[in-house]
Amino acid sequence: MIKDRGNIKWQGMMLPEHNAEMKKWQENDKKTAKPQLEDYELELIADEIQRAFKSKSTIKLTYWRDGYLDVDYGKVIEINMDNKTIVLDDPFSTIRYKFDEIAAVSLIN
Repeated sequence: MIKDRGNIKWQGMMLPEHNAEMKKWQENDKKTAKPQLEDYELELIADEIQRAFKSKSTIKLTYWRDGYLDVDYGKVIEINMDNKTIVLDDPFSTIRYKFDEIAAVSLIN
């Protein structure tokens, strides 16, 4: 059985510029497109936010920023219709989200 170094033997042939470009390509490959929501989905999200704001409930907020979907948990403490943002208070900080960043909302309690 042949026992060699596998991929390690080819790493010496890669230029640093190639390695940097490969890392950039891999990062860009992980990114997702911004979700396109229908009107009824936007209405459902707005209703959930209003319900959570009035009842002071914790929500699970899925948002899209810079090509990545991420999740945050917290209570809605402000809805600003002028700036089209909501302010979410989680246990560690207070974060502002734009309406067009929000992909999904669900009530936790």
